[in-house]
Amino acid sequence: RYKFRDSLRHFNRAYAYVAQITRMYDAELHRFYLFCEYLWRLLPADPRPVVDLTGLIKLEKNRLEETFSGSIGLPSGEGAGELKPSTSDTFTRPLDKMAPLEMIIEKINLLYEGKFTDGDRVIVEAIYDRIAKDNETLRRLSQITDQEMFVQAVFPDEFSKVAMECHREQTDSFTKLFKDKAFYKNVMQQMARAIYQGMRSGNPA
Repeated sequence: RYKFRDSLRHFNRAYAYVAQITRMYDAELHRFYLFCEYLWRLLPADPRPVVDLTGLIKLEKNRLEETFSGSIGLPSGEGAGELKPSTSDTFTRPLDKMAPLEMIIEKINLLYEGKFTDGDRVIVEAIYDRIAKDNETLRRLSQITDQEMFVQAVFPDEFSKVAMECHREQTDSFTKLFKDKAFYKNVMQQMARAIYQGMRSGNPA
């Protein structure tokens, strides 16, 4: 039963994706797709056991750590309490105002809590430069697919191909990308979303 539902779901997704790329002239196949789409929604899902964690998790250790000591009072005298605007050196642009490459690096940096190394940056920049530059195929597909379809079905193949090329040319620099699956997935998904948004807005660079 599970295999049948899974096959049905894969057929529906594949047909819906292909139908966005090219015009389908097979009316019988389209009727079959509509039937499968309704059938999949009607089939009962396999029940999933509920895991009860009551009494199985407990807090073993907890520690309070002082990170600051001192007065928070405002200074007195001339100019006390005066607010000065931030300089351009300390200004951080909102994510939606950044160029796609900046946005990718900023989001991955946030995911890793600031532990984004110069080596990680080299990986992201090298792959991004090859994928985003004059890629008419991705540009065309970005105009006819929604973002999640682009991220999940369109972009992974292109990312994998370019990542392997970079790895063959600079094995040491790109080893982490293939050893750390979570890092690979995060970089790919953040890059896919940024490139999609950039291409849709006409500004992939």
